Amino acid sequence: MGARATTRRGRILLRGSARDFWNDPELILHEYFHVIRQWQPRRLTIWRYLIESARRGYWNNCYEIEARAFAARHWRTLNSQLRAT
Repeated sequence: MGARATTRRGRILLRGSARDFWNDPELILHEYFHVIRQWQPRRLTIWRYLIESARRGYWNNCYEIEARAFAARHWRTLNSQLRAT
């Protein structure tokens, strides 16, 4: 579906290169949120994600909305930290 990354419990699976991933702080945070805040506490499962996506579509899926909001709040800080190293 054109996704640049997907997640599973404890994992971020990349479609592209790791270099591209590490150069995109917003994507890092988005995928990190899925793993740490959704998969780890078991709020997110494959079935729940599929059902939510079928009901609301990808963009309006509650899991994606949460991850986008988290990334939007924190990407500037992460970007600054990555550029400083």
